[in-house]
Amino acid sequence: MQTPRLLAGLLVFSFLACGGKKDEAPKVDLAAQLAKVKALHSQHLAKAEQLRELRTKLAALRDKPKLDQAEMEQKAQLEEEAKAVSKELDKIFTEGQNELASFLNVALNEAPQAPETLEGLKIYAEDAMLNAKDYMEEAGDYRKAVELLETAQSYFQSIGVSAPQELVSLLDQAKKFRFITKERYDQVKKGMTKAEVRAITGTPLALNVREQEVKGQKVTIWIFRSEEGDLVSFFFDQKGKLYSKDWRKAS
Repeated sequence: MQTPRLLAGLLVFSFLACGGKKDEAPKVDLAAQLAKVKALHSQHLAKAEQLRELRTKLAALRDKPKLDQAEMEQKAQLEEEAKAVSKELDKIFTEGQNELASFLNVALNEAPQAPETLEGLKIYAEDAMLNAKDYMEEAGDYRKAVELLETAQSYFQSIGVSAPQELVSLLDQAKKFRFITKERYDQVKKGMTKAEVRAITGTPLALNVREQEVKGQKVTIWIFRSEEGDLVSFFFDQKGKLYSKDWRKAS
C-alpha cells in the first residue's frame, strides 16, 4: 500500500504562514521544479488507472461462487499482471513523492501564496485521495484513510485555503464507514450479495475476513466494530449470499 510522505517542514511552514510572512522571491525555480512533479504525477495517475482496471476485473472473478477452468487461468494471469503493475506503481510513486515533498517544503515556507504552491498542494491532495481509496477499497482500513486525508486537508488550512471539495467529501465517507452503525446494520438483509452488503457496510478490514467450513460448506465471515466496541458479524454462504448476521454488545 502506498502512503504519501508527510512533509518534513510542516511545523515550520505553518508558523511562517500564520505569522504573516510576506512572500519573497523563492530561492529555487518553482515553475521548473513543479514541471518535474507534474510529469511524475501524470505517470502515477496512468499507472494507478491501469492497476484499478486490473483489480476491477479481478474483483468480478472473486465475487463469483465458482470459476471454470478458463476463468481460473484468467484470474491467475490478472493477479500476475496486477502484481507487476503494482511494483511499477510503487517505484513511480516513491520517486514522485520525493520530488513533491522537496518542492512543497520549499514552496510552503518561502512562497505559500504562490500559484505553483497551490498547484503542488492539489497534486498532493490527488495522491492522498488515490491512496485513501486504496486503503478503503482494498484493505478496509478507514482509519488510515482518514489520517491521510486529514493530513492533506491540514496543509491547505495552514495557508488559509479551503481543501478541494472532492477531498472533503472523501474524508466524510471514510469517517462514515470507519465504524458500523445500528442503522446500517439494519439495512443489511438476508440473501444480499457481498457487493450489496459492502455498499452498506463498507469494505471489511482485511484481517477481519474469515473463511471456515460448516457442515462441508465454505462460509465467509465479515467482522466489523461499532464505535462503542460492539462486535458485528455477517455470514455468507459459498454462493456469496448473506444467510445470517449478528450484533454482540461489548462486554
